[in-house]
Amino acid sequence: MATAQMHYNQGADLLTYLVDPSVFNVHNGYVEALQGSQCFLSLSIEIQLLTTVASGPGLGIEVDEALVREAASKHASEKAWRNVVWTGPDGALQEW
Repeated sequence: MATAQMHYNQGADLLTYLVDPSVFNVHNGYVEALQGSQCFLSLSIEIQLLTTVASGPGLGIEVDEALVREAASKHASEKAWRNVVWTGPDGALQEW
């Protein structure tokens, strides 16, 4: 019987293709990329959201396009990846 694997991203993950993956580091329970936003309870018991304006457009992440192109060219001749269909012993679909 083959052992099922939870992860399909073998050899790379979502952070692999970022110029600076540290933007997704967790600090004090928050993702660092979101630290420009703070929620607090004001004296009038209203939740207010303060946000700082990013220095450039977008979400604050930068994709390493050269690395993406390199990976794409390496896999251009391979069979297209298809999601594994997870089923239980009874054949019922098990997807989460």
